[in-house]
Amino acid sequence: MRLFFALFQYIYESQKYISEPKEKLTVPTDLIPELSVVTLTHPVEHGARVVPRGTKGTIVFAYEGGQHYEVEFFEPFPCVVTVARADIQPR
Repeated sequence: MRLFFALFQYIYESQKYISEPKEKLTVPTDLIPELSVVTLTHPVEHGARVVPRGTKGTIVFAYEGGQHYEVEFFEPFPCVVTVARADIQPR
């Protein structure tokens, strides 16, 4: 009987911790949505080429809650570049 009671108590306690979230997940307010058009705030190197400041691109993926983004550019040459949030400005 003691074994049954101990097992029941163990299951009850483990369920209590599973149902309570440890921390709330929040969405950053300055997150730029995917497929948004952005402009580079300074030149960015990609391979042996440079994407110049002011080039327009499209966000294709957001990393780490909006701290980094993958941006696709078509001019002056087609490429996808990973940049920090400070490197781009929404249009």
